[in-house]
Amino acid sequence: MRAIESGEIDTCPQITHKVKFEEMIEDFPAWLKPETGVIKAVVEMT
Repeated sequence: MRAIESGEIDTCPQITHKVKFEEMIEDFPAWLKPETGVIKAVVEMT
């Protein structure tokens, strides 16, 4: 955790999907399918 917090480890390359909060319910089922290639999905709270 310290390495991530300090920026030693960059987690951004592992984010494969981003979605707005309003679209999450619609997109979530696809994230469960291996063929979509989700490693890390991020829900943007705006």
